[in-house]
Amino acid sequence: MVYTSKQVVEKIDGLNSTRTLRRWTELAKVLCSIEFSYDYMNVGHKNTHIRYLAYTETDLQKFQFVVKHKAKLGLNEAIQQAFRNEQQLTLASLDERLVQLIEKINKILDFQSEKITLLEKQKISLSQENYRLTKRLEQVEQAIESKSELKHYWRERASP
Repeated sequence: MVYTSKQVVEKIDGLNSTRTLRRWTELAKVLCSIEFSYDYMNVGHKNTHIRYLAYTETDLQKFQFVVKHKAKLGLNEAIQQAFRNEQQLTLASLDERLVQLIEKINKILDFQSEKITLLEKQKISLSQENYRLTKRLEQVEQAIESKSELKHYWRERASP
């Protein structure tokens, strides 16, 4: 469910005004690099809708945490602790995802290196086979030449 600033102020004890909520929202944006979503509300005939900050249940819980802990920690530290958890979870999940991707890449690299090794072995065996066949072809050509020379020799001897 999405809440407006007025609804958030009504729900959270210790939050005095929408202006205070707005300042805390701006501090959370600056300190923790967090983005809040906006929504549109239909109003009247001339202005068909207005844009407002849409707070979620988790945002309410975080602002409640700020209210409870701002006396002990100070406002900035309370906001950082409340909104930093989301950022840390994101970093942890990104780190986990990165590790998984690295493992996949390593598997692919291993597979590809095996393929390369196999192809190099095939290339060597094919070049050896090519060398053998070339030598054999040369021998056959020499044999054909020697046979044709023998034919000419016997023809020359037979026809006086």
